[in-house]
Amino acid sequence: MHGHGEKMTRRWEQAIISLLTHATIGQAAKAAKVNEATLRRWMREPAFKEAYHHARADLLQQALGHAAEGLVEAALVLRHILRNQDAPASARVAAAKALFDLALKDRDLEDLEARLAVLEAAHAQEKSHHA
Repeated sequence: MHGHGEKMTRRWEQAIISLLTHATIGQAAKAAKVNEATLRRWMREPAFKEAYHHARADLLQQALGHAAEGLVEAALVLRHILRNQDAPASARVAAAKALFDLALKDRDLEDLEARLAVLEAAHAQEKSHHA
């Protein structure tokens, strides 16, 4: 029975990889060499669903890491365009707008983080009073 479980784990891993790399469940099932109905049934199983969500989260984290590597370079490009007197006015305005929008979003995020910290502290304090 142990061998069967290992085989199922490999099949699940292949199915999860296929789900992450194909646009549809049907395409993923075909790539994983699994019947589509079987894949849909697996997707309803808590253990498979959890493994799939962990794999998706890991993939997203890796993608965000790669995107973050380019953020400084992107900001420098925008700043270069903004300062380049030979660049078309439309490009300079677009760069200025992009930088301004990023600054506002950053400020909004900092405000939300501060408000969330206050709420979490109040919640923790209330919880400790009721304990």
